[in-house]
Amino acid sequence: MTIPNIITLLRVVLVPIIVWALLDGALMSAFVLFLLAGVSDAVDGAIARTFNQQSELGTILDPVADKVLLVSVFIVLGYLGHLPLWLSILVVSRDVLIVSGILICFMLDRPATIHPIWVSKANTLVQIL
Repeated sequence: MTIPNIITLLRVVLVPIIVWALLDGALMSAFVLFLLAGVSDAVDGAIARTFNQQSELGTILDPVADKVLLVSVFIVLGYLGHLPLWLSILVVSRDVLIVSGILICFMLDRPATIHPIWVSKANTLVQIL
């Protein structure tokens, strides 16, 4: 297990804590933890590239961690009324469609090769912001 993968797993572990903080009304705590999770996304990628620690697990785990974090937060913020419901539905639907497409390709024995492009990275950055 590489250091970037450990950082990514820690980001996943933060998700239920962030959700709980949001639901409990501890918005500042949720914000700080979300900010930490967002920074960890950049850090794990930088470490992986700089120290040649890119792995097959990391190429799958990192986008899954991003999706779990962002979808969870968008659902809770929409539920609490802190975001327009249409925005939460749009973000969650997009991610559900992406994951569904990948799963369908896998089930049809035609695994999709996933290469993040700058647009998807920019989209994740905008969602985190």
